[in-house]
Amino acid sequence: AVVSTQSTGGTKLFNISGHVNTPTTVEEEMSVPLKDLIEKHAGGVIGGWDNLLGVIPGGSSTPVIPQSVCSTVLTDFDALVEAKTALGTAAVIVMNKQADIIMCIARL
Repeated sequence: AVVSTQSTGGTKLFNISGHVNTPTTVEEEMSVPLKDLIEKHAGGVIGGWDNLLGVIPGGSSTPVIPQSVCSTVLTDFDALVEAKTALGTAAVIVMNKQADIIMCIARL
């Protein structure tokens, strides 16, 4: 797997919260796949990856991306802009299918 593209190299602190088994803050290489970041460091989505509704990848000012995008997108500035969202503060907010997404966003 390619980690850290030339334009977005180095590491970043990611805060992973929401519907994950072990919320955490971790320093990780840029460009790691979002799915790997969530599964490796936060113990995965509560109910399993297929139970993922969406992720806010960069804090409250960034758009939600659906599970289909989360499965393949890399955690770097360029890849997330291409996915119509942003890395922002790297405050990764995970929502599973039991969540009321409107209520979750209202609480941000």
